[in-house]
Amino acid sequence: IVGKHFSLFYSPEDIQAGKPEAALKRAAAEGRWEEEGWRVRRDGSRFWANMILTALHDSEGNLRGFCHVARDISGRKTLEDTLRERTEQLEKANRNKNTFISTLSHELRSPLSVLTNVLFLLKKRDLGERENRSVEAAEHQVTVIARLVDDLTDISRIARGKIELSLQKVSLSRVADRVAQDRAILFQKRNQEFTVHLVPDLLNIEADSVRVEQILYNLLTNASKYTPEGGKIELSVLRDGADAILRVRDSGYGIEASMLPHIFDLYSQVDSSARQSQNGLGIGLYLVHRLVSLHGGNITVRSEGKDRGSEFEVRLPLIDATAAPSHRTEPPLHAPSDVKTGG
Repeated sequence: IVGKHFSLFYSPEDIQAGKPEAALKRAAAEGRWEEEGWRVRRDGSRFWANMILTALHDSEGNLRGFCHVARDISGRKTLEDTLRERTEQLEKANRNKNTFISTLSHELRSPLSVLTNVLFLLKKRDLGERENRSVEAAEHQVTVIARLVDDLTDISRIARGKIELSLQKVSLSRVADRVAQDRAILFQKRNQEFTVHLVPDLLNIEADSVRVEQILYNLLTNASKYTPEGGKIELSVLRDGADAILRVRDSGYGIEASMLPHIFDLYSQVDSSARQSQNGLGIGLYLVHRLVSLHGGNITVRSEGKDRGSEFEVRLPLIDATAAPSHRTEPPLHAPSDVKTGG
């Protein structure tokens, strides 16, 4: 290369495009020029290089020449291309998964509607006690599947950025009271002691009431699922400064320390052979986490380990955090400050 023009490092198409001359002009005008691109070795093979071209001046500032340094970074380029291709494949697979979930949820709604109507007609008939119990059991399972379909639909919407919140002034205490009354039946069936603590303050937040109910419904259902019969579940609604707090505590199977950082990951499950039958799809807590985030809040989980129970705490910003706790002007909640059911 000694005595020859540095353009020999360029490919024929780059030389034809005038890139070597353009690089010299840029370096002369700006003092330094740098880029990455293909270069040619003496044997004609190509390599991906990082190039720096520096203008050299004498003591009087006259341009005397250039210093050109080319570094072979082909290995890095190959790795970047591999990672980019892999990322594109994963993004495509993720899009396909979301499309599948959306399609599956849509297709399941029709048969669920038919089953719901059939069960409704059966309940109208004069059936025996055994048949009525069977219809009730089937109705419960259809309800469970319908809610699962709703969760899958919401996950698909969140992944595509399509979920929308209908925000309005909502009393967190009233929402919690409604859900607690509804879920009390579940705890009674599982012979679980369910305790509710509601503060007198209505705790007004800006939220989508349906989504807040969904958050609490999933947390209570999760607590019941991972708490054995005879266990205890506690729902608390309180105020802490500028935040309203939902707290669900149980005396169930608990969460091991290694699992805590991943408990809100999609499809994450508390894996244990002793309670394998309780495992679901691992979407409920992920959905809760995303819905809480969409409301400008945060959720945390605590557990002292296996068979030591767990506690989930949701914090949501109050509408008027500077005001003193409001005096109740609406009709009282259905539940008093402390309620016990089940057991």
